[in-house]
Amino acid sequence: MPHFRRARYRDIPAIQQFIHSHYQANHILSKSKAMFVFEYFSGTNTLDQKQPINMFVLEEAAEIVAILGFYPDKTEYFLSLWSAKQGSVYGLLLLKEVEKTLTDKPLRIIGLSKQAEQLYSRLGYQVETLAYQYSEKRPLKAPISGTILTAEELESKQLPGIMDEQRYQKRFFQNPFTTYYFYYTPSGLVYVYKNTRQKRMISY
Repeated sequence: MPHFRRARYRDIPAIQQFIHSHYQANHILSKSKAMFVFEYFSGTNTLDQKQPINMFVLEEAAEIVAILGFYPDKTEYFLSLWSAKQGSVYGLLLLKEVEKTLTDKPLRIIGLSKQAEQLYSRLGYQVETLAYQYSEKRPLKAPISGTILTAEELESKQLPGIMDEQRYQKRFFQNPFTTYYFYYTPSGLVYVYKNTRQKRMISY
């Protein structure tokens, strides 16, 4: 009988191995514990192996057979990395248990592949396009125009509905892996410039 539970800090090595074996070999989350902790651990004491992480697991005979991560926000939960042993129904079983557990706020899903989009649609989820445009590469001669914003100037109220204050600060200003630059343009766009290689324009 499969066993459903919230994953804990001590489970990270086993989850990383599962990601490598059943999701994508050598995925960054399977190789870098620091990256994994940044993405899925909301606590502060990494010495406490019993602390929960933002991921659920399904186990069969004490072996992880499916995982589903989530990002808690002030008004909703965002489901993220979802993977199960190939050819099994463990992934669906896990999703149903998560739906019964995270009931205090609506569930959302981010970063869908075409396959996941079709599956979630069949399960009754409404699939829509996020309200922003992005370009994967910045043209070399395209200038950035607008007023640059500092962490103190750019508060979460200027980007309504994106994420709560704690997650917002962590994602954009306390991120040890990615540097973000923010510009506020006269047209009302907040321009998020990532690592000099990727840009996103967010309009509300």
